Amino acid sequence: MRLLLMSVGSLVGQNILDSIENRRNKIYVIGVNSEAKNPRNFRCDRTYLTTIMSNAYQFESDFIEILTKENPDLILAGRDEDALFLAKFREKFPEHAKKIPSGSSDVVEIMLNKYESYRFAKDYDLNFAESFYYNNGYNLNELKSFLRQIGFPVVIKPIVGHSSQGVYFIDNEEHLNLVLPEHEKKDILFQEYLGHERDFRSYLNYLNKGIPLYFGIPDEDQCAGQTIIAPNGDISRVYVSIVKMVRGYPVHSERITNPEIENLVYNCAKAFFDIGWCGLLNVQMKPDKNGKWKVFEFNPRMTGSTSARRLLDYDEFGTLTDIFKPEFNIPNDSRKDKLKGVVFRDMVDFLMMDKDIEELEKNKVWNK
Repeated sequence: MRLLLMSVGSLVGQNILDSIENRRNKIYVIGVNSEAKNPRNFRCDRTYLTTIMSNAYQFESDFIEILTKENPDLILAGRDEDALFLAKFREKFPEHAKKIPSGSSDVVEIMLNKYESYRFAKDYDLNFAESFYYNNGYNLNELKSFLRQIGFPVVIKPIVGHSSQGVYFIDNEEHLNLVLPEHEKKDILFQEYLGHERDFRSYLNYLNKGIPLYFGIPDEDQCAGQTIIAPNGDISRVYVSIVKMVRGYPVHSERITNPEIENLVYNCAKAFFDIGWCGLLNVQMKPDKNGKWKVFEFNPRMTGSTSARRLLDYDEFGTLTDIFKPEFNIPNDSRKDKLKGVVFRDMVDFLMMDKDIEELEKNKVWNK
C-alpha cells in the first residue's frame, strides 16, 4: 500500500510512523512537509518539500503534482489544517475521494472551531464544557454574567488553535480586567475550568512561593477517546485512555475502562455521522468540578497518542485500513484483551545528514 502523510514532520506524523514501523514491508511511505530540517522527513521512503499551506494556490498545485506522480492509496493528515484541506480537496476533486478517509469539510470546521464545537454538542445534548464566545468587547455584560454563573477559575483559549498554544487561566476580576484589553481585536473563548478546583489552588499556592525556571500546570486527568466511523455509519471500538500532558504534549498514556466516558464518545460519533462525518474521531474530555465528564475538544485525525494506543491494545491505523482499505490486508495489531501496562514517552536522538537536508532543499524531493 502507498501511504501519503501530510505534515510528516509533526508530532502526529511521528506517531503514525511509529505505529506502522513493524509493517513497513507492506507500506510505502510518501511524506509531505514544508520544512527540510526535520528528522521525520528521512524516515519516509520518499519525501516532498512543499510551500506552506497558507500559500493556498501553490500548495494545491504542488499537492496535485505529487498525487499524479505517486498515486497513493491512502492519505492521512498530520495537523488540523491538513484535515480541513483534505476534506475540501476531496469535495473539489471527487476522483481522489477514495484515497481520503474523511467526511464533509463543514464538519471539520465545526471540530476545529471550539465555539462551534460547543454549539454542536449542545444541539445534540452532549456533555461539553460550558463556553462563552467573547467578541471585541461588544458582549462584556453577558461575559460577566457567564463568569458569575460558572465561577473562577476559567480558561481562555483561541477560537481556533492547537497544542495548548494561547491557552491560559484567569482566577479573579483583576485578572479579567488585565486580560480583556489584550484581546480587544480578537475573538476568544471563555470556558469553564475542568478538573477539581483544589488541584488548581494547590498549584497556585506553589507558584506564590516563587516561579520555577521550568513549570507548567499539571494536566494529569485528561481523557482521550478515539474511534473510527465507517462510511455506512458503523462505529468501531471506542478506546479510552488517561493521558498526562506536559506543555501540551502527551508523555504518559494508560487505557481505562469507563462506560460513562465510552458512551459519551459513542454518542459524539453518532452525532457527527448524522451531520456528515466519517473517518477518524478523537474526543478530549475532563471531569468538571463535580466529577461529571465533559468534552472540551474534538479532533478529526490521529493524535500525539496514536502510537501509545497501539502499544497498549488499540491499533488505529490497522482499524482504519480494515474499514477503508481492506484489500491491502494490512495487519491490525489491536488486541481483544486489555494489556496491563503504561506507556511513557521519552526523547530520542535522530541524526540528519547534511547531504540529505541539502538534497531535499535543492530538489524538493528526497529518496531513501
